[in-house]
Amino acid sequence: MVILLALLSKGIIKLEMIDDIAKFLLDHLAIFFIQPGISLVNNLDLLKEE
Repeated sequence: MVILLALLSKGIIKLEMIDDIAKFLLDHLAIFFIQPGISLVNNLDLLKEE
């Protein structure tokens, strides 16, 4: 992320180049949290012990 910020600040990468990809990732952000959420629920008893 720091590299991306630096490249955007310097103007090497234009915002239009990554705009479509960023919108896609933000629209489907919930999908990335399904597996960690399931793992937390499956290991809830271990978390309670800690």
